[in-house]
Amino acid sequence: MRLINRYLVREIVPYVALTLVLLTSVIFLREASRFSELFIVFSRNGMPTGPLFRLIAAVLPTIFLYTVPISLLIGTLVGLSRLSSDSEIIAMRASGVSRRHLMYPLLAIGLVAAGVMSYVTFELAPAGHRTLSSLKDARGDIIYQGIATQIKPRVFEESIPGKVFFIRDVDRQTNEWKNIFIAETGTGDATENPTIDTARSGRLTSPLPGMLLPEFHLVDAQAHTVRNTDERRKLEYNVQDAQKLSIVFQTGEEPAASEPRPQDFDEMDIATLLAQEPESDRALSYGAELHKRFAIPVTCVIFAVIGLAFGVYNQRSGRSFGLVLGLLLTVIFYVLSIGGEKSARSGALPVWLGIWGPNIAFAAFALWTTLRGRLPKWAQLGALVTELMRRIRAAAPDPPAAAHRTAGAPLWSGFPRLIDRLILSDLGRHVAFVVLGMTAIFVIFTIFELLGAIVSNGVGAGVVVGYVLYLVPQIVVYMLPLAVLVAVMVTFGLMAAGSQIVALKASGQSVYRLAVPVLALALGLSFALFAVQNFVLPTTNRQQEDLRQQIQSGSEPARTVYQTDRQWLFGKENRIFYYRHYDPATDSFANLSIFDLDPETFQISRRIYAAKASWDAE
Repeated sequence: MRLINRYLVREIVPYVALTLVLLTSVIFLREASRFSELFIVFSRNGMPTGPLFRLIAAVLPTIFLYTVPISLLIGTLVGLSRLSSDSEIIAMRASGVSRRHLMYPLLAIGLVAAGVMSYVTFELAPAGHRTLSSLKDARGDIIYQGIATQIKPRVFEESIPGKVFFIRDVDRQTNEWKNIFIAETGTGDATENPTIDTARSGRLTSPLPGMLLPEFHLVDAQAHTVRNTDERRKLEYNVQDAQKLSIVFQTGEEPAASEPRPQDFDEMDIATLLAQEPESDRALSYGAELHKRFAIPVTCVIFAVIGLAFGVYNQRSGRSFGLVLGLLLTVIFYVLSIGGEKSARSGALPVWLGIWGPNIAFAAFALWTTLRGRLPKWAQLGALVTELMRRIRAAAPDPPAAAHRTAGAPLWSGFPRLIDRLILSDLGRHVAFVVLGMTAIFVIFTIFELLGAIVSNGVGAGVVVGYVLYLVPQIVVYMLPLAVLVAVMVTFGLMAAGSQIVALKASGQSVYRLAVPVLALALGLSFALFAVQNFVLPTTNRQQEDLRQQIQSGSEPARTVYQTDRQWLFGKENRIFYYRHYDPATDSFANLSIFDLDPETFQISRRIYAAKASWDAE
């Protein structure tokens, strides 16, 4: 390792490590948020949190499959772009350092990353998948605690498939429910006249050893069922009283405890996978999984060469150009990878071509560019845009000089001044870069996670695109605070590195005054987040959860939470309303049910059903 090689490694590795930590944290945020409330409940109830820690740790290797190659590409491009912007690459070339010598340290970094990824793909990721499968014995407790935390008093809880819960009160000391109303919804007649279970009290019990699912135990219960006899549309109504009634929680996805489950290919280590002789109906999935095990480590080496091809030439925009270019190349590569893997698993392309195609294309382009010695003109679009923006700023008239702030004047006097506009411009650009990049990577990871269900269920591209579009607002809400933090650090870090902070302080600028544009941008984004969370997310989250369920199950969900027309309301005098549809133009209802409940036992004293109804305000 010559001095110049060690210098290049020291310049690139910190950017790679920083990007890896950032990307892994961002993607892990979504996974960890699913278990945060369960951690609190488990700890409060004195239950061991070991299964939850194992569950979260098993997710990390799968995240590394994508974040390590992406971090290598972005870190290499950012590091080399910084060297190019400071003319260090030109100095190296002028002193006799050829492109071939510059490739040695990058290949070394790529080979180390490939070795790490080989261990992850061959051993760690399969072990993580096996851990997730082995946690099925503890899944009952996790489901039990999840339901217990979801169901709140005096709130209609519809997130449990096929059921709607309403509980009047909960005893926090004994975890006993008081005055319970359960509607079992479904299709056909069940949507018009759902089966109703009521009880004076009850509780949710943890599953017994050997059982997968928890149970609801109701005391002083009644079950009301309605059946259409098809005799002149006559309805048969049945009421059953029970001192004790048990209802098993079902999700429609859990296999029976006695059914053996064949081991998936992604749960096998490389030795076991190579020894497999799959059946014909699983041959495509086997081939795709086997080729992916070797293609992902090779991607690291290819990304290192790509970083050299695009990073080693004079580019005045520095780190920001490397970040944007790295994100753009990442999106292109993984879009090709998603399409190739889907085509390979469906048989539209040979398995080797579908999995290795993006690697082959990027490797050929990187080698051609490196040997050619320069980028093609279409690949220099970033330089053209940068030069165009520079000329536009140079042609713009200078703004009038701002008056100097007098002693005692407020910090925001004269806002926005020239320096404020410059800081806001840099901050806005960096925030946009980080949000767009993190959103793209988040979407890529999500699609790869759902790719198996997309292929097996034959989900169309329109459903996937719609899911992504409805998912983006939630991702932006996740990413924006982190993007502001990164943008502020990068903006002022670059200003400090270029001695701009020193020059501003020498000219009489206060550090507190430099913070004014940052606070202005943060406040504006805070109001924007508030508006999005209150007016956009309630609608988009319902839609994206609906489409995600459709992707995973292959059919539209039957859960009423996603059908905005089906509403449950708790009115005055212990009365519950349910209707299938409401027309606000005519104040009319379709399939309206009214349940009058006894205040003590919560049993149904009267039930009214109407195919059509209208509201008379007078």
